[in-house]
Amino acid sequence: MSLQAAVLSSLKSGAITSLTGGIHSIHTVDDLKNHFQHSLHPYWFIHQSPVHSLGLQNVIPSLRFLSPTDWFNGALPQLFSPVLNDSESHQFSIDFLKRKDVADIIKKNGANGSAAYLFFDEAVEEATQALGLDICFPSAELRRQFDDKCVGNRLAEEVSVLPVPYITIPVQDFKSLREQADKAGLGQDLVIQTPHGDSGQTTFFISSIEEYQPYAHSIESAKEVRIMKRLLCRSIAVEGCITHAGVIVGAPMNDLVGCPELTPTPGGWCGNEVAPYLFSDALTQQMRAGTIRLGEALHRRGYWGCFEVDWLLEEGSNNVYFGEINPRFSGATALSNLTADAIGAPLFLFHLAEFEQLPLDIDFDALNKQAIDPDKLESWSSLIIKHLDTPPVYISDAPEAGVWQLENGKAVLQQKTPDIKQVTGDNQAFWIPEIRKNDQSKKTDIWGRLMLRGRITDQNGQLTSRAKNWINAIRALHILKDVYVA
Repeated sequence: MSLQAAVLSSLKSGAITSLTGGIHSIHTVDDLKNHFQHSLHPYWFIHQSPVHSLGLQNVIPSLRFLSPTDWFNGALPQLFSPVLNDSESHQFSIDFLKRKDVADIIKKNGANGSAAYLFFDEAVEEATQALGLDICFPSAELRRQFDDKCVGNRLAEEVSVLPVPYITIPVQDFKSLREQADKAGLGQDLVIQTPHGDSGQTTFFISSIEEYQPYAHSIESAKEVRIMKRLLCRSIAVEGCITHAGVIVGAPMNDLVGCPELTPTPGGWCGNEVAPYLFSDALTQQMRAGTIRLGEALHRRGYWGCFEVDWLLEEGSNNVYFGEINPRFSGATALSNLTADAIGAPLFLFHLAEFEQLPLDIDFDALNKQAIDPDKLESWSSLIIKHLDTPPVYISDAPEAGVWQLENGKAVLQQKTPDIKQVTGDNQAFWIPEIRKNDQSKKTDIWGRLMLRGRITDQNGQLTSRAKNWINAIRALHILKDVYVA
């Protein structure tokens, strides 16, 4: 029997006290943290890199990480990796989950546990079950339903959250696209998104048939697409967690989108920053209240746990629009974990509490207020560094994970550590790679992530000179060699 099924059965039978260490109800965040400090149930975060959950092992001692590569060379004892030779793939995939040595790692270090993923589908669900684990998230089918950008817009309108002016239709050709867009008054410049996929790969900026043609197949093969009026706007992320006792949301974070120093795709997400006073009180309240309403709507439809909402703030105005829902961990989750002290605990603890059906009796209104308390909210930023060029390359050398320091424009390794909070000053940053020495890299591949204290954009939303210096310094540590194709 899975942990969730066991706890639910015990709740119905009145035996919950034996499963929660004698706690009849979780009244405070300290109660919640105490529960997981003493929990023996194994949790696994399985992904290419542990960055989205890095640091959570300090509040959930039973948390393990499983990745194809040991990015910390043994410095993170909770990270497990099989021994792979250079001819084997070091990318996370369904084949990775089916390896015997992966099954052996789980059996030896945390059998009969629960797994968390950034993304998963039915094939991953089946492979996870074969490993003797359950998944501590709603089903892939349910998540995919709400990950649909067209469905997200309809859900937003249902709870009186205003989306960017849009239509959702199937598209047969450019002529029919223009006719429908003109009829809806969306203007000449359009943004088209397919229902699913990475926004950087499935967002198309279309003003003419010449811009349409390269993406015609992707657009026309979709059952329907979301067609929006193109606005000059900035993207904002708000993460939250849905429980039976309420919805808790964190502080709004700036999204970095389309920065040419970081990503080759105009709509490609490439980082975040969080800090006190990023937005006016009114805008902060509007986005967080809208995120709570969306979370409540998701809960009514059976979804629970971590989710994220993208908001779009129109430049030169205070107009903020719904962007999309991500029913999962998001790219901003690493920053949410770093700033969890504002709430008192990471959102993932509330997620696991809902998974375990713990009897929560916490004042969510109070927690939601303190989540944006400027005296408690730390300022952190992340930069996602991707391969920019079209030709694939070999990575002849790459920087190691740990704390780096900027000295005369060059990055120097200071400490091989998995502890991001060892970063103490503006001239330091934490680097965690997602690509190895001797790997091949193609356009848009993520090389890794820089985590820095403080902000990385100026008042105009542009990358600061400090951010650019760090990007250049880390890129310089990647030694590239051309891939010659006969």
